[in-house]
Amino acid sequence: MALIGTLGSGKTTFTSALARELRIRKPVTSPTFTIMNMFPVRLNTGRRKEPGIFYHLDLYRTNSFREVEQLGITDFWGKKNTITLIEWADKIISRLPKKTKIIYFI
Repeated sequence: MALIGTLGSGKTTFTSALARELRIRKPVTSPTFTIMNMFPVRLNTGRRKEPGIFYHLDLYRTNSFREVEQLGITDFWGKKNTITLIEWADKIISRLPKKTKIIYFI
């Protein structure tokens, strides 16, 4: 998922709500300085729950796709049992996978 919106428009609030629905118990804050946080989750995959990972990225402080790529993001995009949520995704919108769901905050 790609979240696009101005500062204070609700991107992190949305992410926190999604994390609660995924049963993540740790506080989910925007990883502005660390750029990426990972959380283990249990995902419904039909009849059962399987282990997965929720990746939360904040690209506010990044300057190029190369910086983001060095985090290994392309290694887990679209992989089974992962959810990737990117705040400030407009910085790399032309590089996002075609199946990316984009949510605009106003």
